[in-house]
Amino acid sequence: FFQSRVNYIAEKAVEKNLAGQYYPIFATCLGMQALTAWLAGKKPDLLKSGINNSNSKGVVQKTSDFAQSSIFDDIDIELTDSAFSGGNLYYSLNFAYLPEDLLSAPAFKENCIITATSRSKSGIEFVAMVEHKQFPFFGFQFHPEKTQFERLGPNWIKRDPEVVQFVQKLITTVVDRVRIHELALSEIDSVVRGYFEVYHTPQRGWEDFEQVY
Repeated sequence: FFQSRVNYIAEKAVEKNLAGQYYPIFATCLGMQALTAWLAGKKPDLLKSGINNSNSKGVVQKTSDFAQSSIFDDIDIELTDSAFSGGNLYYSLNFAYLPEDLLSAPAFKENCIITATSRSKSGIEFVAMVEHKQFPFFGFQFHPEKTQFERLGPNWIKRDPEVVQFVQKLITTVVDRVRIHELALSEIDSVVRGYFEVYHTPQRGWEDFEQVY
């Protein structure tokens, strides 16, 4: 059911972009896995189990296709390299895509690129970032928000300045690209406005892993 909902959202996003409405998808962790299944031709079975990279910090290695990425055009390359090489981007996963499996899927290879990989604790290379060639669809296996906002478990996430700056720039880049297409609040249907929520402090009440900002 979850995958079918993601498929529906992605297909609607394609329709909107083709109609001239800028409609990005920015997916992380499980969202990235579901989006990538759709990008690969609705093949969630390409996910591999037993990656065993839960609650760890990872180095991100850019691929040769990273130069084609559109999301990093406005992000300083030295800042990106520092964040990627610091081993401080947070992963929580037991499933992941292997690069060779994704590239064996014709739908993915034709329309998408792998822009970065990481390695599990046992040394398995897995896909860290994917991107659509035509549409503004981006998937990150790591959790950019964790380093920015949270400290988890006995081994707290170190809030090193480079990673925090990188995450801030990444998020603001995505938001700014949407903001130039925004409508005035008065132009948005009242039914839609009823779903808007604004929080100025973290809203707790769930597991520590889940926080709303």
